[in-house]
Amino acid sequence: MRIFLSCLFFVLVAAPAIWASTCETLAREAEVKHGIPPGLLIAIARAESGRPDGAGPVEAWPWTSNIRGAGRYYETRIEALEHLTRTLDSGEESFDIGCMQINWYWHGDHFESLDALFEPARNVAYAAQFLSELRVEAGSWEAAVRLYHSRDPDRGRSYAARVRDILSNLSVLPEVTLAVAPAPRNYVPSRALSRQDRRFDAQTPLVATLPAATYWMSSALGAGKVPDFVPDARR
Repeated sequence: MRIFLSCLFFVLVAAPAIWASTCETLAREAEVKHGIPPGLLIAIARAESGRPDGAGPVEAWPWTSNIRGAGRYYETRIEALEHLTRTLDSGEESFDIGCMQINWYWHGDHFESLDALFEPARNVAYAAQFLSELRVEAGSWEAAVRLYHSRDPDRGRSYAARVRDILSNLSVLPEVTLAVAPAPRNYVPSRALSRQDRRFDAQTPLVATLPAATYWMSSALGAGKVPDFVPDARR
């Protein structure tokens, strides 16, 4: 009995650290698979779902939601699912989920359920593929980071600055030890943008809403290189 209680205590105490490291280890795996600059996806994960533990740096946390700007951390996956199921039943569909804060309204049709989207491996794998697609569309990792958050230029610049700050403070990257999660099934490029984007005029192409800002001219970075987020003084 004493051994059982000791093991149970270890599980309860260590579980938060285990889940936090899972998000970031999966992100590192995805970086390797997709040729994303080292640490970039981890920095995005921390920007999206970073949770302070009071003892160390902020780390990405999988049981996280953001409902129209109101963020919330849950202790367990069950608690998160129960809350968001009630939210969905109330008619609210626009909320972000998990390690990488994937939006249910815009991307939920790639997943069979809320539970599937909460799965850390699926959540991170989808985010990595989506970011890689944005990089192809935009021409650079910096621009892809901006678009990952928003197609509004001002919001994108602010978000990129936050990611840049987190990236600059990453000292140790997780070792690649976990199996890389498969890409979302039946993935179709640009399908995530198939729904009408109500943030912009429906008659205007999304890319055309962006001004010809100089960050679009940034050269694409190869695998293994850290993106340069230094603001362009000419803007």
